[in-house]
Amino acid sequence: MKKKTKESSIPATLSISRVSHLPSNEGLVHLSIRDKRSHIQFIDAEIPMAIFANAITGLGEVPIRIRVQGLPFVGKYKQVEHVSITLSKLEIKKLKLNQHTRENLEQYLVENYQKDGWFINPYLGSQDSIQYNGKGGITINFSYYRYNKTF
Repeated sequence: MKKKTKESSIPATLSISRVSHLPSNEGLVHLSIRDKRSHIQFIDAEIPMAIFANAITGLGEVPIRIRVQGLPFVGKYKQVEHVSITLSKLEIKKLKLNQHTRENLEQYLVENYQKDGWFINPYLGSQDSIQYNGKGGITINFSYYRYNKTF
């Protein structure tokens, strides 16, 4: 006896675009599906134009390859917590972060600011991610995120 699988429905977005930067005349169609709750793009495919044309004009079940990612988090809600830390001039010197490049600071966050049950997003490329306070210190703005079944 086959076990019934539980069906569920989640809100998602479908994106279909033409990849036009390729030198060949055939081109590709890029197809992606993003979960609106977790914001994860969990299905991604590049399909040759001829195969895509066959699919949308009635030749069903054309073979394609897809990339799948983030499935354990699909359908869950993404919770984000924004954090700011301030390092004085003395702390920067003591931690040997004198050359506080974005990459060095991102590595410092990964090594020193992990939080149980959360993923760290150490990306510091946004305009207000690193703020200089005029006294030789800096404030670093970053975030943590996790996925929950409920909002």
